[in-house]
Amino acid sequence: MFNAGDTVQWTRSVPDYRPDDGWVLEYTFSNLSGVFVAPSVDNGNGAYLVTITAADSGNVLAGEYSWQGYVSQAAERFTIGVGTTTVLPDLASSPGGQDARIWARQRLDALEATLAGTATTDQGSYAIEGVSISRMPLPDMIQWRDRLRAEVNRQEHAERLAKGLGNPSNILVRL
Repeated sequence: MFNAGDTVQWTRSVPDYRPDDGWVLEYTFSNLSGVFVAPSVDNGNGAYLVTITAADSGNVLAGEYSWQGYVSQAAERFTIGVGTTTVLPDLASSPGGQDARIWARQRLDALEATLAGTATTDQGSYAIEGVSISRMPLPDMIQWRDRLRAEVNRQEHAERLAKGLGNPSNILVRL
């Protein structure tokens, strides 16, 4: 987890694919709002130093991201790890206030309001894959609503578990 607008660094050793042997390590982060890459350099001790600059992370929208780490050399590439992380909003860059909802929740709320006919002008101006919600055909809206509901449910479920609030899918019964 990190805040948008922060410099983020970590080291990673991959003994079979060392930087001094010509291997390059990168991490790719992706979600519905976009993709960004974190490059690395040789840390000088056989490990990699991975850096996301403040400028690069400042361009990232808050939300849950899937990541994939991989090493490559010439025509070869090997995945060395996968996972998820959360990018928190940069409160300092938004003096007028910050919508703390994740990207998927913002779009889902806007789509549901549009489908119900209660959308505000701001909600109608949200875009998904470059298409304004207010101009999206009804079948596309329904398809995106379903995808975003699943994403929001997954993220909220993970958040509850991380906070120790238990699994909302479990039904507890007392006999």
